[in-house]
Amino acid sequence: MNAVLGRHSNQGRASIRRVYFTGDTAVSQGQPIMKERTWTGTDTEHGATYAWEGRSNGAKALATTGDEFFGVAAQAYPAKTGGQWIEIYEVGSVCLALTKYNITTLGTLLKLDISDGCFAAAGAVGNGACAAMQTINTSGGAALSLVELLDGAIIAPVA
Repeated sequence: MNAVLGRHSNQGRASIRRVYFTGDTAVSQGQPIMKERTWTGTDTEHGATYAWEGRSNGAKALATTGDEFFGVAAQAYPAKTGGQWIEIYEVGSVCLALTKYNITTLGTLLKLDISDGCFAAAGAVGNGACAAMQTINTSGGAALSLVELLDGAIIAPVA
């Protein structure tokens, strides 16, 4: 086997995007990040009445039901008043994400849990989900686990 092919087959798919996290809080590696559609930027020409494409880069922490999943933080960032630019792994990426669910079977589907602020509930569904690519015991609290980030409804096959 060609050595280059062997190395390539061990690489997971990853799509990194730079977004503006509007919160003042620290961001943990693997933390779910949501879209912030109401971000107006810091300059007057970025107000709500302007057609500003940069608005699509606004991001926030998971807070309420109905938030739109953006991805997970690629690394940890310290708290910063006024927000900061961060890098996230977008949906479709294979990356480390915070989970708080004992994963005993590869491929287990997890969904976001607002109360825990991470992937913490089994189930297939909707906005902000992932497929486990590593088994892990999270009895000691949330931990980073290798997952594939998903979005949209996952339909179970009919028997």
